[in-house]
Amino acid sequence: MPQHLTILTGASRGMGLAMARQMLRPGHTLLCISRTAHATLPQEAATLGCTLEQWDQDLAQPEQAAERLRAWLQRAPVGLFASATLINNAGVIPPIAPLSASVPADLAMALRVGLEAPMLLCAPFWVPPRTGAFRARC
Repeated sequence: MPQHLTILTGASRGMGLAMARQMLRPGHTLLCISRTAHATLPQEAATLGCTLEQWDQDLAQPEQAAERLRAWLQRAPVGLFASATLINNAGVIPPIAPLSASVPADLAMALRVGLEAPMLLCAPFWVPPRTGAFRARC
């Protein structure tokens, strides 16, 4: 039976970890992408009979994350996932300051993790059909 895939970024601590624990349900696959994996989450998933995958992946390198996701999805059996949800919980907050006093590298990092990474993580799910419109791949 097809499963629902949930991709959760920033899932190793805080609010992301709390969301990950709530999403551990049979019939669902949870893919957690964080700079570091959570040590006990795999045991919790096994106890509940859930499918969990954790990746140590820094979203400051969004191209690597998107390519890894694309390759992982291509290896998945056809029809395994009926639907998918991306929850982008990861984030970088630069020092709060007027734009004129902000460090450009800090702003670029915040945009890379908060905007560029989720956009690139969505890309593997979309393929152009012959009509030129877009459709979900899973």
